[in-house]
Amino acid sequence: MKTRYDLLADVVYAFHFLWIFSSLSAMVSMIVVVLFAKFGLCGFGAIGYIGVTLTIMLVLQFVLNMIYGGCPMTILENNLRRRADPKYVPMRSFVSDQCARRFGWDIPPEMVRLAIIVLLALSVIAIPMTIGVSSL
Repeated sequence: MKTRYDLLADVVYAFHFLWIFSSLSAMVSMIVVVLFAKFGLCGFGAIGYIGVTLTIMLVLQFVLNMIYGGCPMTILENNLRRRADPKYVPMRSFVSDQCARRFGWDIPPEMVRLAIIVLLALSVIAIPMTIGVSSL
């Protein structure tokens, strides 16, 4: 039978998954729309809002990772699962753990942090590009 800690950990897991999916979706959307708009295949639309939202999300992720030495959602989920089961082996990183479980890839948490920094840099670079596209 699941304890309340298991249920709360499952909620954190679902939110974590949605957060990562939203971040990646926004990044891909921003890149695609910027490229399509540069070649005149679509209008600017709401890409500026997507870009700003993505940048805020990535800055928040980066700052929280630096403050807590890892993702606060991963830390919270690990603590909840450990309360439910003292034998629980904590995750190093949500993305690292999911890649290992689902694909057999061993990605160090440091690489995940580096990916966040790269995505942040790309989003900061892409926002001025979207402003340039909107003025065309």
